[in-house]
Amino acid sequence: MRNRTKMKLKVSDVFLILLISLTIGGISISHALADTLSSAAIGWTQLTNTKIRPVCPNPALYPNIQGVEGCSAVTADWSSGVFDTARNRLIVWGGGHNGYLGNEIYALNLNESPITMTRLNNPSTQPPTALAANSSTGDGQASSRHTYDHIVYMSHVDRMFVFGGASPPYGFMLDDTWTFNFASMTWQKMSPSGTKPEANYGRATVYSPAAKKVYIHDQFSLYSYSVENDAYTTLSNEAPVGQEMTGVLDSKRQTFISVGNGAVTAFDLSSGSNFKMQTWATTGGASILNYTNPGVAYDPISDRIVAWAGGNTVYTLDPAASNKVWVAVTYPGGPGAALGNGTFKRFAYSPASNAFVVVNSVDSDAFALKLTPGAGTGTGMLPGLSAPKNLKVQ
Repeated sequence: MRNRTKMKLKVSDVFLILLISLTIGGISISHALADTLSSAAIGWTQLTNTKIRPVCPNPALYPNIQGVEGCSAVTADWSSGVFDTARNRLIVWGGGHNGYLGNEIYALNLNESPITMTRLNNPSTQPPTALAANSSTGDGQASSRHTYDHIVYMSHVDRMFVFGGASPPYGFMLDDTWTFNFASMTWQKMSPSGTKPEANYGRATVYSPAAKKVYIHDQFSLYSYSVENDAYTTLSNEAPVGQEMTGVLDSKRQTFISVGNGAVTAFDLSSGSNFKMQTWATTGGASILNYTNPGVAYDPISDRIVAWAGGNTVYTLDPAASNKVWVAVTYPGGPGAALGNGTFKRFAYSPASNAFVVVNSVDSDAFALKLTPGAGTGTGMLPGLSAPKNLKVQ
């Protein structure tokens, strides 16, 4: 049995360190909170001791969830992530099919000193075994799955939204909807009304805090989802577009942008929109567009879409420019080659730290990338939220 006990920073400690760093030079939050992210030099920073593998469930205690790959499938098998802006952490959730049946959730905690990778919960001890489309485990939790770009963080309710995916143990495609409540650490299977997106892989998904809705494009139609109403609404029907695209929200213009499979598409989500799909002709980003589900995020400070498909280089795109050109930005010491099945939203932007972070593999440390100097927009801990509690994991 492996017990891990971590020293967690109290919220007051976070604010104290921030106050000290601001006093000595306008810098905050780090790998020791004061110097790794907000005050880091421009470029890549390896976040040491942040591998997922050391905090994976002990195979001896959970032999029935290992599948044919074990914990490696959490990142290797078409798995995405969400950025929890309330607590300044990148959430990683994946597995599924016959690769791995563990449904536990992982977090890269940017507000800890030093920055850590933790497992938030233990996997279900009753994983699916039947030859069926297994939406849930034997104890009523969401089953593990290839998550693709089907998951987002809904900040206004502090939940992770999940649509479909490839279920264990035989890879059937799901069309279920779940939410995970981070405050209570509980799953809830939703029963949405309205027409649901098609059950398949390759759905691009974003969340708009302004609209308090999730938006999904399933190659043929654009949908919105309201968690308050537990309802899907069909917004527009489109000609088929390619799969293997990653969605990102340009929050300044309320534009849903999808990148990958040789194309860039966009939907105007602002009030009064007809939700018709735009196809953007871009140049200079062939390595991004031709990669399967690149990592894509929006940087509100530089007002750029930023994409990563492995190595030391990211590509930036000005969404407001009439001549849309991807600009390569390269710094040494990056995360190495990306996994072949896609990065999705495991590459994400932290508003609190003004940095990008990427979790590439369970056996690799996470990396941070600074493109602009200085601190972010806050501490990453919203008022009324407590710091994460210690959890004995096995």
